Amino acid sequence: MSMLTGGEKDESILREVDRIHGWNDYHPRRYNGKAFPLSVAAISLALMIWSAMPDPAFEKKAAELQHPSQTAIAQTTVQQ
Repeated sequence: MSMLTGGEKDESILREVDRIHGWNDYHPRRYNGKAFPLSVAAISLALMIWSAMPDPAFEKKAAELQHPSQTAIAQTTVQQ
């Protein structure tokens, strides 16, 4: 996850991080991956685009409100 964490290069710090997380062995591939940060960025971008799209259900209601002449009007008779 070096793209998200700034890419720590000091191996002693990386060994300490591994120890804190419960890993007894140091494995450098844990800190050099690019797939996870890129996939998180792609999913985030897709969610932002999807959330910006208008909802068709609300568009239909807005279109009905713009044309009140098409709605049914109740007729009342006045008794004299």
